[in-house]
Formats: sequence, C-alpha cells, structure tokens
Amino acid sequence: MEADARAPDTIRFRNIKGALFGGSVGGEALVVTGQTPRFDLALEAAGVRLEQAGKHNLGPTGSSGLEGPLRFDLRLGGEGGDLTTLRGSGRVDVADGKMGHLP
Repeated sequence: MEADARAPDTIRFRNIKGALFGGSVGGEALVVTGQTPRFDLALEAAGVRLEQAGKHNLGPTGSSGLEGPLRFDLRLGGEGGDLTTLRGSGRVDVADGKMGHLP
C-alpha cells in the first residue's frame, strides 16, 4: 500500500497476491477518497481449477463436468455512490478443460 503526501486522498495497492482455487491471483488497485470517491481494480489469475471453483459455487453435484485450469483478467471501476457509474471488463480462458455437457 502506498500514499503520496502530494495526493493524500489517493491510495495505491500494488502487487496484490493471493491463492484462488488451486491457482494464483494478482493485480493492483487505486482508491481515491476525495470529494467524489472512485476506485479502479485490475486482477489477473492463472491456474485456477474449475473443479474447485465449481464445488465452491455450485456444490458437489452442480460442479460435475467441470475440470481443468482457467485464467482470467478482470478490470472493475466506479465513482461516487451511484451504481450506474460501475464499469468493468474481463476475459476468461479455458484452454484445456471441460465445462460440462452442452445440449
């Protein structure tokens, strides 16, 4: 975490790191606490296991058919307290995995 005396309302979080469903996630964030608060978040993950994420989010029976590694990039931002200012983009890649049985 870093703050600059010349911009006391701005806080940067660099080199965010963590573990996520058998993989790793990292990124950075910017938070501005001034008159109009805003935030920007950028995360990337690699090696996340679909089967672990599926069990956590869908339960043991809902996750059947999910397997393999995935990677994602996620960008989120917003300004003030108005939900209409939220914005984001992202990408999920499953290069060598299974995502269930499609009809």
